[in-house]
Formats: sequence, C-alpha cells, structure tokens
Amino acid sequence: MSIRLRWSDVKSELAAVLGMASTSSRVISLTNEAQQRLISKGKWVGTYARYRICINSACITWPRQIEAIEAFTICDVPGTVRSPWFEFLSNGPGKLDEDSNFGYQLVDRGHAATFDDVVATGANKLRVHSDVAESASSRILIQGYDENANWVRTLDAGEYVDGEYVTISSTYQYTSTRWSNITGIQKPVTNGTVRVYEYSTTLSSAIKAIGFYENDETVPMYRRSIIPGLANTEGCNCDSDCTNKTITVMAKLAYIPVRNDNDYLMIGNLPALKDMVKSCDYRDKNQFELAAAYEQSAVAELKAELEAHIGHGTVTPIRVEHRSTFGGGGVPSVFANNLYW
Repeated sequence: MSIRLRWSDVKSELAAVLGMASTSSRVISLTNEAQQRLISKGKWVGTYARYRICINSACITWPRQIEAIEAFTICDVPGTVRSPWFEFLSNGPGKLDEDSNFGYQLVDRGHAATFDDVVATGANKLRVHSDVAESASSRILIQGYDENANWVRTLDAGEYVDGEYVTISSTYQYTSTRWSNITGIQKPVTNGTVRVYEYSTTLSSAIKAIGFYENDETVPMYRRSIIPGLANTEGCNCDSDCTNKTITVMAKLAYIPVRNDNDYLMIGNLPALKDMVKSCDYRDKNQFELAAAYEQSAVAELKAELEAHIGHGTVTPIRVEHRSTFGGGGVPSVFANNLYW
C-alpha cells in the first residue's frame, strides 16, 4: 500500500536513479514533471479525496487542490456532474442560474483567478495585505477590467504592463484602479498567505474577501461550478459548525509541485516515481522509445497498487442517467414498456 512520501524521503533515491546529485535542481524538476504526467493518467492512490464544504451561494469556486469533481451530494442527496457544454444542448435546459428548478446538478463554469467576484459599482478598489512580513520587492500583479470595462494597463518603471502592480505588505496596500472584473493574478513565492479584498471608497471599508493565495501560488486559477436551483432547496447542516447547505464531493486532486523538503508528493509509489523520472529524463534527451518503456512500467506499478488498494470485494455499480433528465433523449429504462428483447 502507498505511504505518504515527503520530498526529503525520496530525493536521494531519485537522484541516484538519475545519476545526479540530490542537490541538483534538475532532480526536483524531473520529479515534479513525473508527478504531473502520472496524475493525468489515472485516479491513482492518493490522487483523489473527499471534501465537505458549507455553501451559501449557487456559484462555487473550488480550492486549488481540486482539479475535477467526480461525484457529489447536496444534503446527502446525490446529483449529476455536467460539463460546460450542458447548457448549450439543443434538447437541454438552456442557461441555468441559482433559481432554476432543475434537481441536483453541478455544472462546470470554467475557471477564475479569485474565489469571489467584485461588485461592479464603479467605486470599488482592491486592498492587499500579507499575513506575515514580506521582502520590500514583493509585488502582486492584478489583471482585468476597470470600472468602464476597459482593459487595465499601467506604467511600471517606465514600461506599460497588463494590469496593476501592488506591493505585498503586512500593512494594507490599495490599487489605484477601480475594478469591474479580475481575470488574472500573478505573485511571487511568498513567506505567507496574501489576501485580496474588495474595498469601497465611499464607505472607506472592506466589502468582502475575494482572494486568498497560499505562499507557493504564483499564477492562481481555480475551477468554478454552479448548482442550479440551490436558492430554492431547503437548508441543511450536517454538523454544528455548518449553518448553510452542505455539499460533499469526491474530487480528483490537482497537480501541485513540491518545493521544500517537508512537502508531500502526490504520487506515493516510489517504484513508479523511479521509473517515471527516468522516462522524463530520456524524453528530454529525445530517446523516446526508452521514455515510453519506463512510462509504461510506471503506469503498470500504479495500476497494480490501485488494484491492491481497492481489493477484490468491492462491487462496481452501474451508473444510469435518470430518464427525466435533460439531455437523455427521454428514453426510459430499457426494461420498461416491453422495450427489451
């Protein structure tokens, strides 16, 4: 069974496989590439997790750790996950919002650089601050559109840049721009968390938090979903710490690179990692046959591990679309109305 591996646990062995010093930056680079390639090839042990989240809005911005929602329940009732194309089906429901009475559906709404949107009142700036002291040169670049829906470009050190730079400091720093839409965030690796708030110039106070960036996030971007009709569903709270509706999901985890000795690797299978770093190294040397062979060996290791982890006693159910659902073509069960033969 897979164990949880830290970078400090494996870097010497992976460096030996590559014939490099463990201090070489190429070792950690190849290890991160190996993880990224393997994570996209299957739901391996350690690459999916269960989350329970309290929600008060139909639009959800998922944490950076989540790559994709595989299944979900709202207040213990299972629902159906939908792609961003679902609202455009000719036999579908059309555009959905929080008031659409449509059962439990989770519809993909693309990506966002903030977990909440600004209120486009024309009077709101952004306020930035860090939880701990940062270097004097640390800055965050905020990109998007101003109050007049114009793309923001500002002069920085004599050159125009897309967006506006703001110093990262433990004291509040404010943008000069009044924003209507944020499309991108760029920041350096910082000592601590960086927070972004929408700030009302008329009220002289923060309206709400819209961004929360961990120290190693540099180009943050998060998945978004909408739950149509959430506003019309009854409230439920599973625990005393949740006063809103509750959604529980099984999620495929997003690739997050390791940087420090105490960072956990997402792939906890050391034999698979050894094979895959060799594959990535051979790929860089244009030795594609060897790269493919080592990759195949790595994937085989992960498949064997997953089979052992799941066991042979698990019964796999059949997933069927409810016959009243849009996009199903109105076809009932094949065992009803003498449709079987």
